[in-house]
Amino acid sequence: MIYTILLKNKFRNCTDGATHVADKICHAVRTLAIPHQNSQVSPYVTISVGFTTEIPQPDSDLEEMISAADWALYQAKAAGRDRLVQNILLPKSKNSR
Repeated sequence: MIYTILLKNKFRNCTDGATHVADKICHAVRTLAIPHQNSQVSPYVTISVGFTTEIPQPDSDLEEMISAADWALYQAKAAGRDRLVQNILLPKSKNSR
């Protein structure tokens, strides 16, 4: 299953805020200790989180953000699951158009 969470920038640094929220979600799922007999990672259900952050601009590309977060999610899974990975989108240069 894949879920999307959009956060309003209430943190001074949006990457730190997203990391904090993702870490809290991972911890909350671990704390539930839901048995998972078929897992090669843990005897309990865990989650992997991939995320990206961006302060929206008029030329922001939603598809690019989704792709960046999706890439990070697959990196988290490939690294052993039960972890979070961020994929930072660099601001587009006005000269790159």
